[in-house]
Amino acid sequence: MKYTFLAVEAWMDGGAVGNHGRTVFSQDCIVSGQMYSRGAVEMNGQMIGDISGASVVIGQNGIVSGDLNADDTAIYGTVFGEIRARSVDLGGTAVVRGNISHDRVSIQAGADLMGRLIRRLAAE
Repeated sequence: MKYTFLAVEAWMDGGAVGNHGRTVFSQDCIVSGQMYSRGAVEMNGQMIGDISGASVVIGQNGIVSGDLNADDTAIYGTVFGEIRARSVDLGGTAVVRGNISHDRVSIQAGADLMGRLIRRLAAE
C-alpha cells in the first residue's frame, strides 16, 4: 500500500511536544513528498522527501531518503540525506549517509555514519 502526502501537518491537541500531537507512520507505509509537523513525527516506514518537525524519530525499520530538520531527532533506522537539528541522537542501529548539523550529538556504539559532524553556532 502506498500513501502520498504533500505538506502534511499535525494539528492534534495533547501529545508530548507542546500542545501538538505525535504523527506515527507504521513500517508498511511509503510516503513521498514534503512533511511538516508542529509536533513529533515517528517514521517507521519509508519516506521519500524531507521531514520537518519539532521532534523527529526514525524507528529501527524507518528509511528516509531526504533531509531532516528538527529541534530534536533520534535515529534508529536509515537516513540518506542531511540532518539539521539542535539535538541529534544516533542509536546503535542507525545508518546515516549525509552530514549532521547539530548543537549536541550523541552516537551509540554500532551506529554507522558516513558524513561530517558540523557543530552549529548558537545564532543559527
